[in-house]
Amino acid sequence: MKKLLTVLLVGLILGLSSSAFAAVLPIGDVFNIGSWGQSFNESGVGNFNQLAVWSLTGAGFEQPAFRNFSAAGWTNYGATIDNAYALGSSPTTNMNFDIGFNGLSSSPLSFLFMASEDLVVKEWAVASWNGSAWNFSTPTKDILAGKGPTAAVPEPATMSLLGLGLLGLLRGRRKI
Repeated sequence: MKKLLTVLLVGLILGLSSSAFAAVLPIGDVFNIGSWGQSFNESGVGNFNQLAVWSLTGAGFEQPAFRNFSAAGWTNYGATIDNAYALGSSPTTNMNFDIGFNGLSSSPLSFLFMASEDLVVKEWAVASWNGSAWNFSTPTKDILAGKGPTAAVPEPATMSLLGLGLLGLLRGRRKI
């Protein structure tokens, strides 16, 4: 019985740790940079060396979209009005950066945010600005279609199924 509880507890911890503690958060107030911008902090996902954003609604990104990285060795890569990428020369676990947006700060917008390390996604989030405040949510599968690297961090449900499969194997071996 102790083994069963241990396996279930480890499975639960692994499932929760894959997405529950990630956080991209706004810092301070919006500011003018030609159009407007917002400072953000990414932490809580472990190592990451890639950031990406895709415009979902609104006027898109000002160029360059990513600016003022607090970690050394980060640069913009492949930016357009609809998406932008930033790459770090080495992984970091905590970084501040700015994102520039087209249009007026009073106009609503939303974008898809991704943090990853060497093509392994560490965090997905939809950031929505209503003209005065940010809201963050988990993206749906239709929003994620065609975005990001091909490798991904397993969902909590996947981790739970792996734990149940391991449990079944352990129980089966004990009966033989």
